[in-house]
Amino acid sequence: SDQAYIATPVVFNDVIYSLNAKHEIYALSAKSGKKLWKIKLGSEIKAKNIIAPGALAVDGINLIATLGSGDVYAVNIVRKNISWHQQMFEPVRSSPTVKDGKVFIKSLNNKLSVLDAQTGNLIWTHTGLNESLTVLGDSSPAVSQNIAIVTYSSGEVYALDVKTGGEVWNESLSSSSSNLSLDTNILDVVASPVIVGNLVHIVNYNGKLTTFNLKTGQRYWTRFVASISTPWIAGNSIFIIADDGLLASIYRKTGQVKWVVNLNDVMHATLSKKKKAQSLFTAPVLAGNRLIIGSNKGYAASFNP
Repeated sequence: SDQAYIATPVVFNDVIYSLNAKHEIYALSAKSGKKLWKIKLGSEIKAKNIIAPGALAVDGINLIATLGSGDVYAVNIVRKNISWHQQMFEPVRSSPTVKDGKVFIKSLNNKLSVLDAQTGNLIWTHTGLNESLTVLGDSSPAVSQNIAIVTYSSGEVYALDVKTGGEVWNESLSSSSSNLSLDTNILDVVASPVIVGNLVHIVNYNGKLTTFNLKTGQRYWTRFVASISTPWIAGNSIFIIADDGLLASIYRKTGQVKWVVNLNDVMHATLSKKKKAQSLFTAPVLAGNRLIIGSNKGYAASFNP
């Protein structure tokens, strides 16, 4: 009862699907909010202190749910029943990615598992370097043009062939800094990579926003920005919130900064300095030609992009 709803809801055909801390999936009408149906998921692992309740993804008639315990479910949203269930035997914190009949699931020990979306059968796996210290939360793989981009808490970036799991290219977002402080040595990539055309945009906690060529891995530019929020990309703009509460618009092809807004100064102007401390902001959402952002202090704001 003390766990939060941290799974982002997903929407398909005017129905909102949400997963709560009791592992119940609710289907709600997007127009009225009326409950249409619900289904209870179970776990083979009885753990009372699972940090992440779970996450969702939807593709066609399949609703894929991953639980923090490592359980993976496919729910048929037409028949409203469970199609298949798999146990990964590894903690899962990130949302699954469903693309081209495959389910891409990243587990906490830096392992990517790819399952058949119809049967749940394992197709292939890929493993990166293990990292003992990570940020709470995790990135989801990005898939486009038969290439899967996966990032690990070690700062590694891999481009993998969707069919075989073979490595197309790999890079590291490690820092060249000799600073021994905790922050500079956590290389974790919590924000999900974003693919637009032939470009891949990746930001990590350590402080690097980098753009790569999707097919070759060529690094085009790097901007020193630390963030755990997935950026929103539209046109030639990357909208990103840095961990210091700065909202920035960055030119996607060059890395040049277009504008910067201090969210604490704008959204929390009426709060005292003490109450402004430890402010957290949601990832930006672009809707109706406005950037919408919320904060853990109870404020929401709309910005001109």
